[in-house]
Amino acid sequence: MHYIQNTSTDGMVASGGTDMFLAGVNRTIEAGARLGVHSWSDGSGKVALDYPRDHQEHIKYLDYYSVMGIPADFYWYTLEAASAENIHWMTAQEIAQYGILTD
Repeated sequence: MHYIQNTSTDGMVASGGTDMFLAGVNRTIEAGARLGVHSWSDGSGKVALDYPRDHQEHIKYLDYYSVMGIPADFYWYTLEAASAENIHWMTAQEIAQYGILTD
């Protein structure tokens, strides 16, 4: 089964929704749509950047992005783009840089 993900002109996808959006085989957005990213927290007060880059906590995310065809650099970018309590709305340049769209 192939999934097509499209975010309409007034739509937005953020946080875990962005990860779901990345699962689409065909990913498109229309002008005005927004994609949001941020770091994660483990619930115990530690955030992603508290763990060294080679820590096992990062592996599940890196593996997921790899399967989705998204470069590992995207994962590290999301951790630095905004804290776990905030959202960074990606620019068109960032969306292109990380190969988010398929069309």
